[in-house]
Amino acid sequence: MIVIVLFGASGSGKTTIAQQICDEYDGTVVLNLDIFYKDIPKDRTLRLATVGLGAWGGYATREEYINHYNFDAPDSLNWGLARSVIARLRAGETVSLKKYSFTEHCHTDEDLEIVPGPILLVEGIHAYKARDLADLVVYVDTSLDFCLMRRLQRDMSPENGRGRTFAQATDQWVRTVRPAFKKYIEPQKDNVHLVIQNDGERADIDTSVLLSQIAGLHKKSVKKIY
Repeated sequence: MIVIVLFGASGSGKTTIAQQICDEYDGTVVLNLDIFYKDIPKDRTLRLATVGLGAWGGYATREEYINHYNFDAPDSLNWGLARSVIARLRAGETVSLKKYSFTEHCHTDEDLEIVPGPILLVEGIHAYKARDLADLVVYVDTSLDFCLMRRLQRDMSPENGRGRTFAQATDQWVRTVRPAFKKYIEPQKDNVHLVIQNDGERADIDTSVLLSQIAGLHKKSVKKIY
């Protein structure tokens, strides 16, 4: 198995690239790091026990706390579990996880079984934190204006289940998304194997160099679909 880390700003086109790799190479497994978000407890007593005297982080309700929560900070993810899952998949183990709900902001009772394949693609805005477990680290370079447009379309779409209003989506962009990108994500782009430019003008993204590097790393284990 080869492990690829794919990261960039929210809305940069990571999922599009992941899909192009899946379309090109049979057996690609995509591990989206969103599944490792930490749960926001529904019980106020549990929240009190978790953060001390400041219930809901000092906010009156769980909803108010969620509206101010920083989902874009690296510590919003359970990295211990994420790294363990990546290592187990690389070792050939099948892993079972609980699905994450973006509307409830916690994991559900629904299981997600992940069966290892010849390629493991670890995708997320902070996926660079797993670079030491990867064979190839890729950064998607996209203008923030284009990222904002894509994010608004995604977050406000009734089909994707995030259910945010325009005001909520733009507030989150200004308050946490853009600052997190500038502080944590953008500085990592110089410590990668490959940078993919996405100008937003094409329906697909030119991944020819990336596909070539994947084939060179592990071409015997990857079946190309013609």
